[in-house]
Amino acid sequence: MRITFAMSSTGLFYSPGLAEPAVLDLAALPQAEAARIAALVRDAHLLDRPAAALESLARPTPDARSFTVTVEQDGRSRTLELAEPIADPTLRDLVRCLQDQVRARRAKGRP
Repeated sequence: MRITFAMSSTGLFYSPGLAEPAVLDLAALPQAEAARIAALVRDAHLLDRPAAALESLARPTPDARSFTVTVEQDGRSRTLELAEPIADPTLRDLVRCLQDQVRARRAKGRP
């Protein structure tokens, strides 16, 4: 599984570093981290939800952060646009987990 994560709107101010997309290849992550992310994607039904159901999740409020998540697996791909506040707890947990992964990578000097 491969996930591209970007903060498409950084809120009150624009931060190019935060807005830059990061690609996470789960095969390259430690097994426990990869399993946790895969479980969050599965529990959120990202690859199974109808596109119309996903479109309703991208209703940004003024100055809110918004995120773009693209999941690729087994020849399937799904892009999801989310805006804060994220009401769905599974999607909120997924975004937090991806944010943590990206922060850790960037702290180590990796994009």
